[in-house]
Amino acid sequence: MEDILRETFETLKKIEMELNKIFRDIASKYPSISFPSGVYEPLVDIEETENEYIVYMDVPGFRKEDLKITVGDNYVEVYAERREEEKEESREKKYVVRQRFYETVKKRIELPSAIKPEEARASLNNGVLTIYLPKRVVSREVTIEL
Repeated sequence: MEDILRETFETLKKIEMELNKIFRDIASKYPSISFPSGVYEPLVDIEETENEYIVYMDVPGFRKEDLKITVGDNYVEVYAERREEEKEESREKKYVVRQRFYETVKKRIELPSAIKPEEARASLNNGVLTIYLPKRVVSREVTIEL
């Protein structure tokens, strides 16, 4: 069963790569046609410690300048956009070929308890975004004497 699933995913990945190539070819031949940019939601790992949540998100190819992180009382949202433009010029044939690439990442994560947005911090290392979200102590139990 595992082999069948692996082969299926490999075949689907090849189909995806071929479709992306076809769309890039069409876009380069017909630059006046506007194609929607790719938006995807990356997978994340969320670790919970006694004092904080730690979010690990793969964002390969993105730089710190491309990322926008918004933190609320019980959520974190990551938005990233990158654009690449490749330009080839040939004086012999007198034409210009331009290939554009747009990629957008958007992910909102609701957390199970409140956090301290003002103390949140993040780092980016080798394509992995790590976000540290300190927990907020929101309630405590008190016994009331009658």
